[in-house]
Amino acid sequence: MTRVRFQRRMASPTHTARPGDVLDIPAGEAAQRVKAGQCTYVDAPAAPGPAAEDGGQEPKEPMEPGAAGSGLDKLTVDQLKAFAAEQDIDLDGTARKAEILDRIITVLAEREAGDGD
Repeated sequence: MTRVRFQRRMASPTHTARPGDVLDIPAGEAAQRVKAGQCTYVDAPAAPGPAAEDGGQEPKEPMEPGAAGSGLDKLTVDQLKAFAAEQDIDLDGTARKAEILDRIITVLAEREAGDGD
């Protein structure tokens, strides 16, 4: 489970939230909602994306302290590029912030899925 803070009102079959509400939701759902701008991470995830279904262990590699708790969507383009460089993520062909975020989230999710094999 991943802890997120909602930015806007949301309702689903399993839970509802108002702006500012903090909820624990499945890691894959959290990554999708953060990517869509509906919420931000409260605790910095190691990799925003599907996590191991082991009850939610602590992140293996926390993000930089300046980004902790703010979510990737809160970082500037330069900060995202620096984060991608630290994580050895190729950003060729990405120009806009949304494209960079998408690439980072996708690569980190793929790595996380690969670690569970």
